[in-house]
Amino acid sequence: MLLISYLAQDTQYLEAIQERLALAKSPLALVVARTAPELIHQAQALPVRLALADISLPRDTWMQLTAALRQLRPDFPLLALSPEASTLEWWQFADDLLRLDEPLELFHYRLEQRSNTVPAMPSPSLSSVAGLPVVNETPSLLATPQFRQFAEIFSGMEEPLLIESFVAWVQQACQTSRVVLLLRDPESGHFVCRGQRGLPSALVPHCTFPQTAPLCHWLASTGRILLRDGADHPRAPRALGWQRLSRWAGGRQNPLGSAVARGV
Repeated sequence: MLLISYLAQDTQYLEAIQERLALAKSPLALVVARTAPELIHQAQALPVRLALADISLPRDTWMQLTAALRQLRPDFPLLALSPEASTLEWWQFADDLLRLDEPLELFHYRLEQRSNTVPAMPSPSLSSVAGLPVVNETPSLLATPQFRQFAEIFSGMEEPLLIESFVAWVQQACQTSRVVLLLRDPESGHFVCRGQRGLPSALVPHCTFPQTAPLCHWLASTGRILLRDGADHPRAPRALGWQRLSRWAGGRQNPLGSAVARGV
């Protein structure tokens, strides 16, 4: 199956794209990103073969996408989507222009041709990421009764107290001297320290990582970023479907280890 990530300016073209993908001879699937950081995360965590982005997106968004994807996956194709022929200079950022008014066969050919040039997404181990120490893998804490009990007890807490309690629980459960909780900023995509134990106070203000940092890339590509339950989101079916797809990508779990991150 060819998996495509789509960053939409709005949802006006979504149904047209889905109809075209449904008519393809080979199976094609679409995952929708709400923001540029979310698409970048999908490119790291899912076996996505190419990305689409509306040609009408702001120039800053295109620059953010291009810079991050070229750093993470240099051969990863990024296509501009337009309802018709466009005079916008899409070639400054995208590899090709995909038009909704072009013949269906040509539409499918462009997608398949671009995706065939993409090498399989690597599954990096800790030892393959520069600057990260090699540690022994541990079973997932998410599957333990203690985690479920923690979730039930603290689910109604205010966020600051919840973060403090969660970090303390992870430190005790992992029997480690240092724990850092990173939360992803929805606009910049940067992971910022929101809770910690054992970290020197002088380092806390500098404990911020871009999505393209080796640590964040490893966390995403090995399924170690926890995603917020999408049940309360206005697009809940899509959000929950994304979680199911995340689990399907390699059958990965989300173990909590010495580094803990959560997407927002």
